[in-house]
Amino acid sequence: MFKIFYDLDDLDNIESNLVAQASSRLDIGEFQVFQLSYVAWHGHDAEPAQMEAIFFKYLYEDEMPPWVRHYTRQIIQQDEAGLLAPGDPSYHRFDAASMRTGTVVPTWIRAILVFSFLLFLVGVAMTFIYGSIPNDIQCWFPPCPQITN
Repeated sequence: MFKIFYDLDDLDNIESNLVAQASSRLDIGEFQVFQLSYVAWHGHDAEPAQMEAIFFKYLYEDEMPPWVRHYTRQIIQQDEAGLLAPGDPSYHRFDAASMRTGTVVPTWIRAILVFSFLLFLVGVAMTFIYGSIPNDIQCWFPPCPQITN
């Protein structure tokens, strides 16, 4: 990968450019390309520590496993033939949004929470303003009646 930064004249011959092309065509990250290619080749997900070691070897030593090379070439060929569907959920199974755990808060609950927070802020602001106004003022908003002593 780092060859791309210092050898710009020979980008077409850099094998690691295959991963960048495939990730760009699928609109996913390069690490996800590794994950998908592992599943396509081996039939099951890799252990996270194992996948990180393989990916770091690719990043720092420019070593690409044959299954990644095979998968990326297939993706590029499918795209050039017009058969690639980048929006297919199977390509995005490792996306951050699909990896979230827990429940999603419904919109109406979010709206109530935001409204409550804004109401709280207005209350704090009014308390601050009321505390900074002298007590002899009996009117906050104009028009105020004239006070004579």
